[in-house]
Parts: sequence; structure tokens; C-alpha cells
Amino acid sequence: MISRMSLRVRLIVILLFTVTVPILLTGYFMMSQAETALLSEKEAKLFGYARLLDKHLEGSYNDILAKEGALNSDRDTKIKILNRALRDYTDRVASTHPGLGIGYYSKELDAILTYGPSKEFAETVGQSIFTGHQGYTVMESGKEMVQSGPLVRGAIMNCMVPIIRDGEVIGYIWSNELLSDIEAQISGMENRVHETIVIGIFCALCLAYLLTANIAQGVETIKNGLKTLQKSISYRLPPLKAEMGEIVEAINEMSDALKNMKTHTENIVASTPNGLITVNNQGIITIFNLQAERFTGVSARDIIDRPYMEVFQSWPQMVEIFKNAFGGEPFQNKELTLSFQNRQMPLLVTTSALLSANDEQTGILMIIRDLTDTKKLEEQVRRADRLAVTGELAAGIAHEVRNPLTAITGYLQLLAVEMKKNDPRHEFTRIITKEIVRLNHLIDQLLYFSRPLPPQFLTTDLHKVIEECLLLINNPAILKKVNIITDFKDDLPPVKLDAVQFKQVLFNIMLNGIQAIKDSGSLFLSTCYDSTSSHVCLQIEDTGSGIPAENIPRLFDPFFTTKEKGTGLGLSVVDKIMEVHQGFIEVESEIGKGTCFSLYLPVQEEVNNNG
Repeated sequence: MISRMSLRVRLIVILLFTVTVPILLTGYFMMSQAETALLSEKEAKLFGYARLLDKHLEGSYNDILAKEGALNSDRDTKIKILNRALRDYTDRVASTHPGLGIGYYSKELDAILTYGPSKEFAETVGQSIFTGHQGYTVMESGKEMVQSGPLVRGAIMNCMVPIIRDGEVIGYIWSNELLSDIEAQISGMENRVHETIVIGIFCALCLAYLLTANIAQGVETIKNGLKTLQKSISYRLPPLKAEMGEIVEAINEMSDALKNMKTHTENIVASTPNGLITVNNQGIITIFNLQAERFTGVSARDIIDRPYMEVFQSWPQMVEIFKNAFGGEPFQNKELTLSFQNRQMPLLVTTSALLSANDEQTGILMIIRDLTDTKKLEEQVRRADRLAVTGELAAGIAHEVRNPLTAITGYLQLLAVEMKKNDPRHEFTRIITKEIVRLNHLIDQLLYFSRPLPPQFLTTDLHKVIEECLLLINNPAILKKVNIITDFKDDLPPVKLDAVQFKQVLFNIMLNGIQAIKDSGSLFLSTCYDSTSSHVCLQIEDTGSGIPAENIPRLFDPFFTTKEKGTGLGLSVVDKIMEVHQGFIEVESEIGKGTCFSLYLPVQEEVNNNG
């Protein structure tokens, strides 16, 4: 009996030791991992909210001020205008998460522009951050930063994202949460883990004497389950009876919580507008988000857990970037062009070291941003500059040429009067007069291109303007055997336009379409309303010879023409008139099949009567 009791005691001790130690160690490990994951998730979430505000600010602060005509206003007025423009969206984002504080800061004005929720923090608008605040570091370095400590609203975790426009930092966006809230969540999570461990140990002490026969089997099951759980967080321990079953259930609940946090973090990574790629210290790809898939055309499923040197062997620049990063030379906002999916893509690449909680490097993070839209905008600005210079030159030339033409016309009329009726030189004067008229028409185009006439905007039925223009274009169409087909939508809303100027747009485009048709063909005109963009769309499509792809970007450049007798000003004037109407043009063409011009006119926004 003593021997049997002694054995049972030993079994109980062994059982307690076997159960208690794994539970304590696992609890400590999972608490540490959970805390790190929570803090990382908090940072990722706060940065995510900040990037939402950055994405909402489509241009710069000056764009908003320019739209309000307040670029030269005083500081307080600018702050009020910017606060009014950005406050509602800031409050909307702040309302999605209780305890969240978020807002915009202007570097130029050195002031808080919004602080949501504004009901709580409206009094901070217009204030400057104190000296030593890391917001200044963010604006100086252009890098994202997290600062924890006593700031404007108290002790907070503050995630700051620089606002970068055209390579210049114009301010930053912060998203913060009270440290007390975060610590309360961590404390609650730790308490739950502690409670689970205490309950497990207490139950083991109470029932160990009766359950010694099942201890070995239960411990073995839990031990093996925990090992598997460390490798796969989706694994669930099999159910056991009595107290052992409670322990298993608690562990599975903690695993569910960790899995949910991991899933939430992965969703944030997946939804970010930038490509994210992470590689561990062994050179194995561990994260490859949706944007990275879109840029490269490679599926994450095919490359996760594979060496980056193998995956990116078709892109030597990518391999070189990772090599440099592992060698201690990270990229910081470096521009490069890579060929993905048979197209050249301009990218902004940044790499940084991935650090563990102990500040040990665990891998490399690469952030890829698509610069395609940015490059297009830069090209539009350069084109506008070229057009402005060309317009000034054109105006000067036009004025200089018109004066001598007037004199030539006058002397030509005198010669015609002095010549006899049957004088053969009458034919010469007729030809000279015809060419002078053509030159005057060219001068009119030059003058309009350089200094457009002030438009007279009226609310107009677009179909009526088109039909009037069709009467003008009918004769050239008949001569070229071109069939004009229309498809007008009945529910088209009225638009504000200068009918005379817009007829010039229609006439130039339709005449070009007719001239592009060699023997016979068709000209299709259709209208529709795009409710998404609030624009009326008019499409003019011909069945002509088409335009080479390399010429399409230059169609609206002044003096660019492929016609032998063309001036290259017709489409330039068209572009100028559409600009005055606050509309835009899209061109699609295919050699041998034809060209389609799509004209878009706004219907909701008021058009500026001053042009």
C-alpha cells in the first residue's frame, strides 16, 4: 500500500511537473508572441489609418488652397480652409475605431490642420507641435516613425507618415491610440493567459490522484499538440476529458486569437496600395502581397517559401537590391524601371531591415510603389510648359505676319483695279488672294492657340450643337463617300459650353476623320452619360487608316502634323478649347481599322466664365 501510494505521489509529481512546465513555458511564449503581435498589429493598423488620410489627400495642401483662391492668404485663414476641407474625412476615419486619434499636420504652416475626432480635439487645430516632437524628424527625413510617450493628447502610441508630394515633404499624418488602452488590452490578454494557466494547474492538483492512469496519455497528447501548434497556428489540439480537456480548449482559444490577429495583419498588408515583399535571413520569401503580385504578374502561391534569387532571376536588379540590403546598403526611395508583364514600369523602391523584439535582424522588407501615374502627371506638366512657350512664340509671329499681309492685300486690290478686264494677271491676283486668305486663317488659329477668346458659356443641348455641325460637314462627307451614323442617348443631361467654339472642335475632329478615309467608309457619332465621373461623353469614330501608336502622344502638340499641307494647329486648338471647357480627350487608334476620339464634358461642376 505504501509502495502504491508512493508511486502515485511520484506520478502526481511527475504529472504536475510535466503539465505545469509546458503550460508555463507555452503561456510565456504565447504571451510574448501575442504582445509583439498586438503591438505590431497596432502599429500596422495605425499606419493603415494614416495612409488612408494620405490617399484621401489626392494632391497637396496648396492644391486645396489654390482651388479656394487662398494661396496668398494669412496663416490662420489657410488653416481654417484646410481644416474645413479635411476635417470630415478625418472624423469619419476616427469614428471607425474608438480611442483613435488622427489628423493632418502642415510643415509650411507648422500647425495641426485636423485632429479627429474633432469633438474632442478641435482646440488643437492651429497649434504647433513642441520642440523635440518626432513629427519634425518625420518631416525632415521623409520616413515613417512611431513615437510613444506624452504628446498632445497624453501618453500615446503615435504612428506618423510623411506626406510627400513631388519628392517634397509637405507635412505628416499621425494616427495614435492611448498607451493606457493598449496596455489594458495587453494586460487583459496576459490575465486571461494567467487565469488559464492557474485553472489548469489547480485542476491538475485536484484530480491528479484520480486521473494518474490518464496523465501520461494526456500529457503526451498536449506535448505533441503544442509542438505542432508552434509550426502551424491553424492546428487544433484534439479534445480530452475533464481538466485536461479544459487546458486543451484554453490553448485552442488562444491559438484562435493569435490566428485572428495574424489574419487581420495579413489583410492590412494585402490591402496596402504598395507592393510588400519580405525575405528572411535565409533568403526565403515569406510575404508577397497582392500589389506585388499585380506589379510582377507572379502569384504569391508559387513563390512563398522559395529563395528570392531563384524567383527573381529574370529581374537581376531585384536580386541586386536584396543583396545590397543584406550587405547593409538598403535602398531609400530609389527610382528604377523594371520590365514586368511585357511593359516597362517605373517604380520607387525602399528596403529596410526586419527586426525582432530584440532588435535582431530577421530579414529584409522591400516596399514597391508604382510611379506610372506620377510620371504621367510630370509629362503633362512638361507638355503644358512647352505649349505655353509655343503659344507666346505663335502670338508674336502671327502679329508680325498679319501687318505685311494687310499691306499686300491693299496693293493687290489696287493692281486689280488698274488691270484691264481681260488681263491674264487677274488669275495671278486670284491665286495670291486665295493664299492670303489661307494665311489669315492660319494666323487666326495661331492667335486663338496663344490667347483663346473668352468663351460664352450657355446651358446647351449637346445633340443640337452636333446636328448643326453635321450640316457643315455633310458636303465633305458626301464627296469622300463617307456614311455618317449617329447613336444619341435620349437621357443626356444638358452641358454648359460655348457652342461656336465647340463646333470648331467637332468640325476639326470630324474633318480629320473624313480625310483619314481613303475611298469610302463610315463616321460613327455616339453620346452617353457617365454617372460615375459626372461627364457627358461624345465619341467620334472613323474607319480610316488609323494613327501610329508613337504619334498619339504628340497629336495635340502645336505644329505636329502628318499631312503634306497640314499646319498642325487644328488639334492643338481643339485641345485648347476642351481645356477651357474643363473637359478632356482620349484617343484610341488601330492602324488599318480607324480612330476613336472620346470627348468628355462636365455636367455638374460650374464652368468658369472667364475661361
